[in-house]
Amino acid sequence: MMIIGRIIACSGPAICLTLLFADVRNVVALLGPCILVGIGNGLTMPSANAGALSVRPNLAGSAAGLAGAITLAGGATLASITGAVLTEGNAPYALFIIMLLSTAFALMASVLAALAEKHSSIATT
Repeated sequence: MMIIGRIIACSGPAICLTLLFADVRNVVALLGPCILVGIGNGLTMPSANAGALSVRPNLAGSAAGLAGAITLAGGATLASITGAVLTEGNAPYALFIIMLLSTAFALMASVLAALAEKHSSIATT
């Protein structure tokens, strides 16, 4: 579920960049596909939270707090980077590139988590 959610989330900024490079400057056409980021996050976050909380059930409260703090810190960091990179001339391109890079990084992390889970289940059997 996490990998499917991340693929959907990656498709939003990719579509936006494709439209931008095709010289489509309609606000709805450019920002509409960003809805896919929200849908992808909606598919990913429940599985990610369940995975974080299930590693050590006796520490579920700490895991929930740490997962929330990491989410907020990541958002603050990306917002700062985006604010530093965006200019009037590159705003649409830079914004969608940053969105695509962050969603692609999350996809890579989901794939690595799935591989680690598969490896640990093979090792225990």
